[in-house]
Amino acid sequence: MILFVSTADSTLLSGPHAERFWESIRARAIPHYFAGAVSDLDGQSEPRDLVWTAGRNHVVALGDTVSTVCSSQGIAHEVFPDPEATDSDVWRQIDRQLDSLASRLPLDGHRYTAIRDRLSHLGYRHEWEWAHTVTPPEAADAFAYQAIWVICCSGFRAQAARVTEQKVLDALAAGRSATDVFPRSGKGRAIDTIWANRSRYFAGFRELVAREANAEAVIEWLAMTKIPYVGGGILRYHFAKNLGIACAKPDRHLARLVGVPEGANPEQNFHAVMALCRRLAEATHDKVGAVDLVLWRACNLGILMP
Repeated sequence: MILFVSTADSTLLSGPHAERFWESIRARAIPHYFAGAVSDLDGQSEPRDLVWTAGRNHVVALGDTVSTVCSSQGIAHEVFPDPEATDSDVWRQIDRQLDSLASRLPLDGHRYTAIRDRLSHLGYRHEWEWAHTVTPPEAADAFAYQAIWVICCSGFRAQAARVTEQKVLDALAAGRSATDVFPRSGKGRAIDTIWANRSRYFAGFRELVAREANAEAVIEWLAMTKIPYVGGGILRYHFAKNLGIACAKPDRHLARLVGVPEGANPEQNFHAVMALCRRLAEATHDKVGAVDLVLWRACNLGILMP
């Protein structure tokens, strides 16, 4: 938790600039905060109560007056300018300090939940909800469709990929080759191979699901089976996710987030990214795939800046 304290509740909860300050907090997805005056914390009336509270929270003193009180109590804290200030230089300092604070917060369950709530506020809740609906396909055609979608997505935005995907599906339904849609790349040939061998590929995948194989086992199977285009590189992680496996994709955003080199072996990065996503999934009861998507979107929008 982040505890913001001031000399009076009104400084935190009202005033012409208070909402600007809180919106700055929300924009950075700083975990749920609670506000209180130095002399009235947790419903108590004595300043010494701040000492007990400070032991479990990160204390931000808003203004020099509060900083003096914290210092007199021996409370570790950092000082922000009073958010009621009108000076633009003061607000630039506040923004810099909020950026610094956000970058130093641990990526734990509280922080993740705040990020997820911020994305929901921005209109991205549907992505999180979709991630929770993904389950393993129950037929060979559905298995192939997921591979086709991942191939169509490669190098394209989602809207354009959907148009291309439909063209591919129409061609296959008419008994034509996917090379009609991808005449000058290996994508068409890969799709034709996957479609022709979908029953064999699906049988192998179904065996993995039946024995509740973990993400690492599925990734290894994809590599060994050598499914064209989606069986190697970064795409196999995307494919596994879309097959309903509890899998994270070690793309550049998440690689930066866990502090591993972007250009390193994807398999090495995968283990680091999976460790983070599994930890957050266990803390919040979200699916690993949902955690992966939330973190990716937060990095994409600049809410998280690894």
